[in-house]
Amino acid sequence: MLETVEATIDPVGRVVLKEKVSLRRRHRALVTILDETEDNAESFELVGSAEIIGDLEEGSAKISEMFRDSIERSAKELNK
Repeated sequence: MLETVEATIDPVGRVVLKEKVSLRRRHRALVTILDETEDNAESFELVGSAEIIGDLEEGSAKISEMFRDSIERSAKELNK
């Protein structure tokens, strides 16, 4: 099972999921630390719908590629 869930992690390592996750039993997880979060939404600008869709498609493909690369690197590290 592979599922990606957004979360934040505080300085002491406490992870808070941004959405509810329902699992029937315990699962392993990999945590990738991203850039710091910004609590204000003022840095976002609204653009046209077509522009957003193009950005989302390109971004989604890039995120998928980065996620696959991360999984492969993690697997190599775990199998050393």
